[in-house]
Amino acid sequence: MTNERSNTSQTSSTPAEAQAEKLLNASASAILEVNSKGHILFASEPIFNLFGYLPEELIGQSIEFLMPERKRAGHHVYFERFLQQAENRSMGMGSSFPGLHKKGHEINISIGLTLLESDNDNEQSVVVTITEANTLQQVQESLRDSQKQALLSQAENQRLLAMVHNSQNITMLVEPDLSISWVNSALIKMLGYTAEDVIGKHPLFCLADTTPSEEQVLLNQSFERHLVYSGKFQLIKHDETLLWVNVNVYPSYVDEEFLGFVVHINDVDAHQKLIEEALRQSENLESTARIARLGTWELNIADNKLHWSDQVYAIHEIEPGTEIDVANAINYYAPEARPIINKAIQDTIENGGEWDLELPFITAKNNRIWVRAVGYVEYQDGVPVRLKGAFQDISDLKNAVAASEAANQAKSLFLANMSHEIRTPINGVLGMNDLLLASGLNNKQTEYANIVKRSAESLLHLINELLDFSKLEAGKLELLARDFDLRERMTECAQWHVHAATKKGLDFTVDFASDLPGLIHADDHRLAQIINNLCTNAVKFTHHGSIHLAFSLQDASTLLVKIVDTGIGISKENLENVFAEFEQADSSITRAYGGTGLGLSICRQLVNVMNGELGVESQEGRGSTFWFTLPFEAVEQTKSINKQSHLAPSIIISCQDDVISQWQNVKVNNALDVKVVNSMSKALAELKLSQRWFNIIIMPDEHENIDITLFAKSVMRLGRMKMRIFWPDADSECQFEENVLSYATEKVFFDDPTTLLKNLETLLKFVMSHQAEQKSQRLNALENKRLLIAEDNQINQVVFTEMLSYLNIELDIAGDGAEAIRLIEQNGAYDFVIMDCQMPIMDGFEATKLIRSSDKPSIAQQRIIAATAHGMAEDLEACLKIGMDDYLVKPFTQEQLISALIRNL
Repeated sequence: MTNERSNTSQTSSTPAEAQAEKLLNASASAILEVNSKGHILFASEPIFNLFGYLPEELIGQSIEFLMPERKRAGHHVYFERFLQQAENRSMGMGSSFPGLHKKGHEINISIGLTLLESDNDNEQSVVVTITEANTLQQVQESLRDSQKQALLSQAENQRLLAMVHNSQNITMLVEPDLSISWVNSALIKMLGYTAEDVIGKHPLFCLADTTPSEEQVLLNQSFERHLVYSGKFQLIKHDETLLWVNVNVYPSYVDEEFLGFVVHINDVDAHQKLIEEALRQSENLESTARIARLGTWELNIADNKLHWSDQVYAIHEIEPGTEIDVANAINYYAPEARPIINKAIQDTIENGGEWDLELPFITAKNNRIWVRAVGYVEYQDGVPVRLKGAFQDISDLKNAVAASEAANQAKSLFLANMSHEIRTPINGVLGMNDLLLASGLNNKQTEYANIVKRSAESLLHLINELLDFSKLEAGKLELLARDFDLRERMTECAQWHVHAATKKGLDFTVDFASDLPGLIHADDHRLAQIINNLCTNAVKFTHHGSIHLAFSLQDASTLLVKIVDTGIGISKENLENVFAEFEQADSSITRAYGGTGLGLSICRQLVNVMNGELGVESQEGRGSTFWFTLPFEAVEQTKSINKQSHLAPSIIISCQDDVISQWQNVKVNNALDVKVVNSMSKALAELKLSQRWFNIIIMPDEHENIDITLFAKSVMRLGRMKMRIFWPDADSECQFEENVLSYATEKVFFDDPTTLLKNLETLLKFVMSHQAEQKSQRLNALENKRLLIAEDNQINQVVFTEMLSYLNIELDIAGDGAEAIRLIEQNGAYDFVIMDCQMPIMDGFEATKLIRSSDKPSIAQQRIIAATAHGMAEDLEACLKIGMDDYLVKPFTQEQLISALIRNL
């Protein structure tokens, strides 16, 4: 280069120089040539873009011309140092400098310096490359970013490849011809195949036949049309087992060139099995709901939106999906049930909890059914937000319950009728037999009559056993616990069995442990019934040897009773059936020994009712041990009046809890026919209900003010002219009406239970002494009384007649209720009518109703005593409620018959 070059005179340039100049001018950087003096010799055209000067404007100018004023001072020193060191400075390695634009503003530039050697050693020039600093930085940053991105991409590719290889899911690369070209290692883990097994095969080469055909069609379409696809299939594993998988197919493109498919396969077998199990359970629940007629519902309280399951719609007989509001839903309940369900919902919302109701319901098709409605409230932050519940059609259940109750009622009625039909002739047998025994028989005749009596009593025992079984099955058997002497009562119970065993040549021993209490509180009647059944069996099935009855304590409050025999025993296979009803250990036993097979079953049920336990140990041919336990309460000796008291039916009046409790004990312990009430008004109500009461015993509190005279007048107004009133105030000056017999007893106020017991016993003696004095008077009072007996059984007609023959009583007999009414209307009211409850044509109940509805007061007030073979408490209550005044339970004795007449005078 020359010292001065012109950018415009290029006519003499060679083609190479012209090409070089084009390249320089096309560059983004400006090129200057500066001599050793610092003057510009050459400038490329890009200088204009940087500084605003044309190249020719800069020729001959100092390089400092392009610098701001503040940078010019000292610049020549740096320039000379560069020339001396002769080291090239690359762009980007040097500093960034301010440049001065033609318009006077500064620009930021980067400079590269290169020493240009000349043939003349004295002439040096420098090539200055100037680039706008921002552009250079952008280029450098872009380059660095590209390098970094390349490194990252490489690392990412390696990481992704490692992830794909180690993934639990299968990844395949599939060529356009649908052959597998690559697969990851998950293939062998999931399906058991190696890469060599599958390369070149179709991606679903192991598809199972169980795959739905519609899924296969969709998959093939995705391959043909290069579409994305996702579906579920069953594949055959290498071990020929089946596996549910989810298959995802993605077409692969680069610059719109189709390269094939990427196929992902993930194991959904466990999930699919859960779905299938959930589906099975859902179907089972739906099936159960259909069978049980059970649905669910939900109410959003905020918007009052009600949702029903299909089964709820079905119960309502409404098309599923029909929109129902709450008000309409409630209206499907029967009118009488709506207030109940509304109140239940409101109470639950206000107080929490739930409701569970059985209510009548009317469907959309006007069918009346029964439903069970259950519901509860869900809360959020203490605020009720929704109601949820279940709804069930229980009509079948209700019908079944009704049918069961009807069957039980029919069974009870059958047993009651059977009881009546058998008790009625037994009454004749026992009644006539008692009369026969009292007629002066010789010893042989007396023995025969006693055999008849025992046979009839045995038959009566069988009837009672059947009735007990019926009560136990129905859960209606009531226990009557009382205080009793265990040794005395059980010794009495065992006497008959000792006699029966002795007649068979057997030893029968009874043993009481020394630590047994004297008195216990339990149901002695049922305890005796259990022991009688077990001992009867022991005697029946023992032909030689002995029977041992032992009483001991299992613990302080539990009695243990054992009956050990040396009889025929029971085989192991028959032991499990020994307590079953209507069964015996062996059918041959029934033929050989007789019996109903009910005894042990009743024993087991009685022991269960009494909260005890019954068991048996036996060895065939060597005997059996039956044992049972019975909880009891020990009783202090002072807590019982140990005498049988023959007190006539009496009403006890007391408002003191301890007195009432003590009377209840006395009632049970002494088998007294008493009713304990806590007010005079209740006593009067009992008198209105029945004529059977003889005595009223008043036991007031010491501070209680009682008007005995007013009470006696109330008793008299009820027509009870001969009622006896006992009241504990010997100092009273009360005046009684002439016809009301009254007795002021000694005071029985007390300070402790012992005093009370003593006074109660004194009181009973006092009452019974007056009772005995009046018995002969009452018998005389029966003379010339008119008695009508309504009884269809001719034998019992004879029994009634003979039992009353020694009394001077005018007696008429009616064969049924209709005839009894005819005789009453014909002859006027009788002093007494004994009315059999169960008769042909018209029974005693219907006859009593007609008598009580008579227009004639004398007939309407006719005294009627029921004669019934139905001995259950509810049967006796029914007699009184229908309007009868008293009752006799068949079979009855002569004394019981006379007593019934006396107390209804």
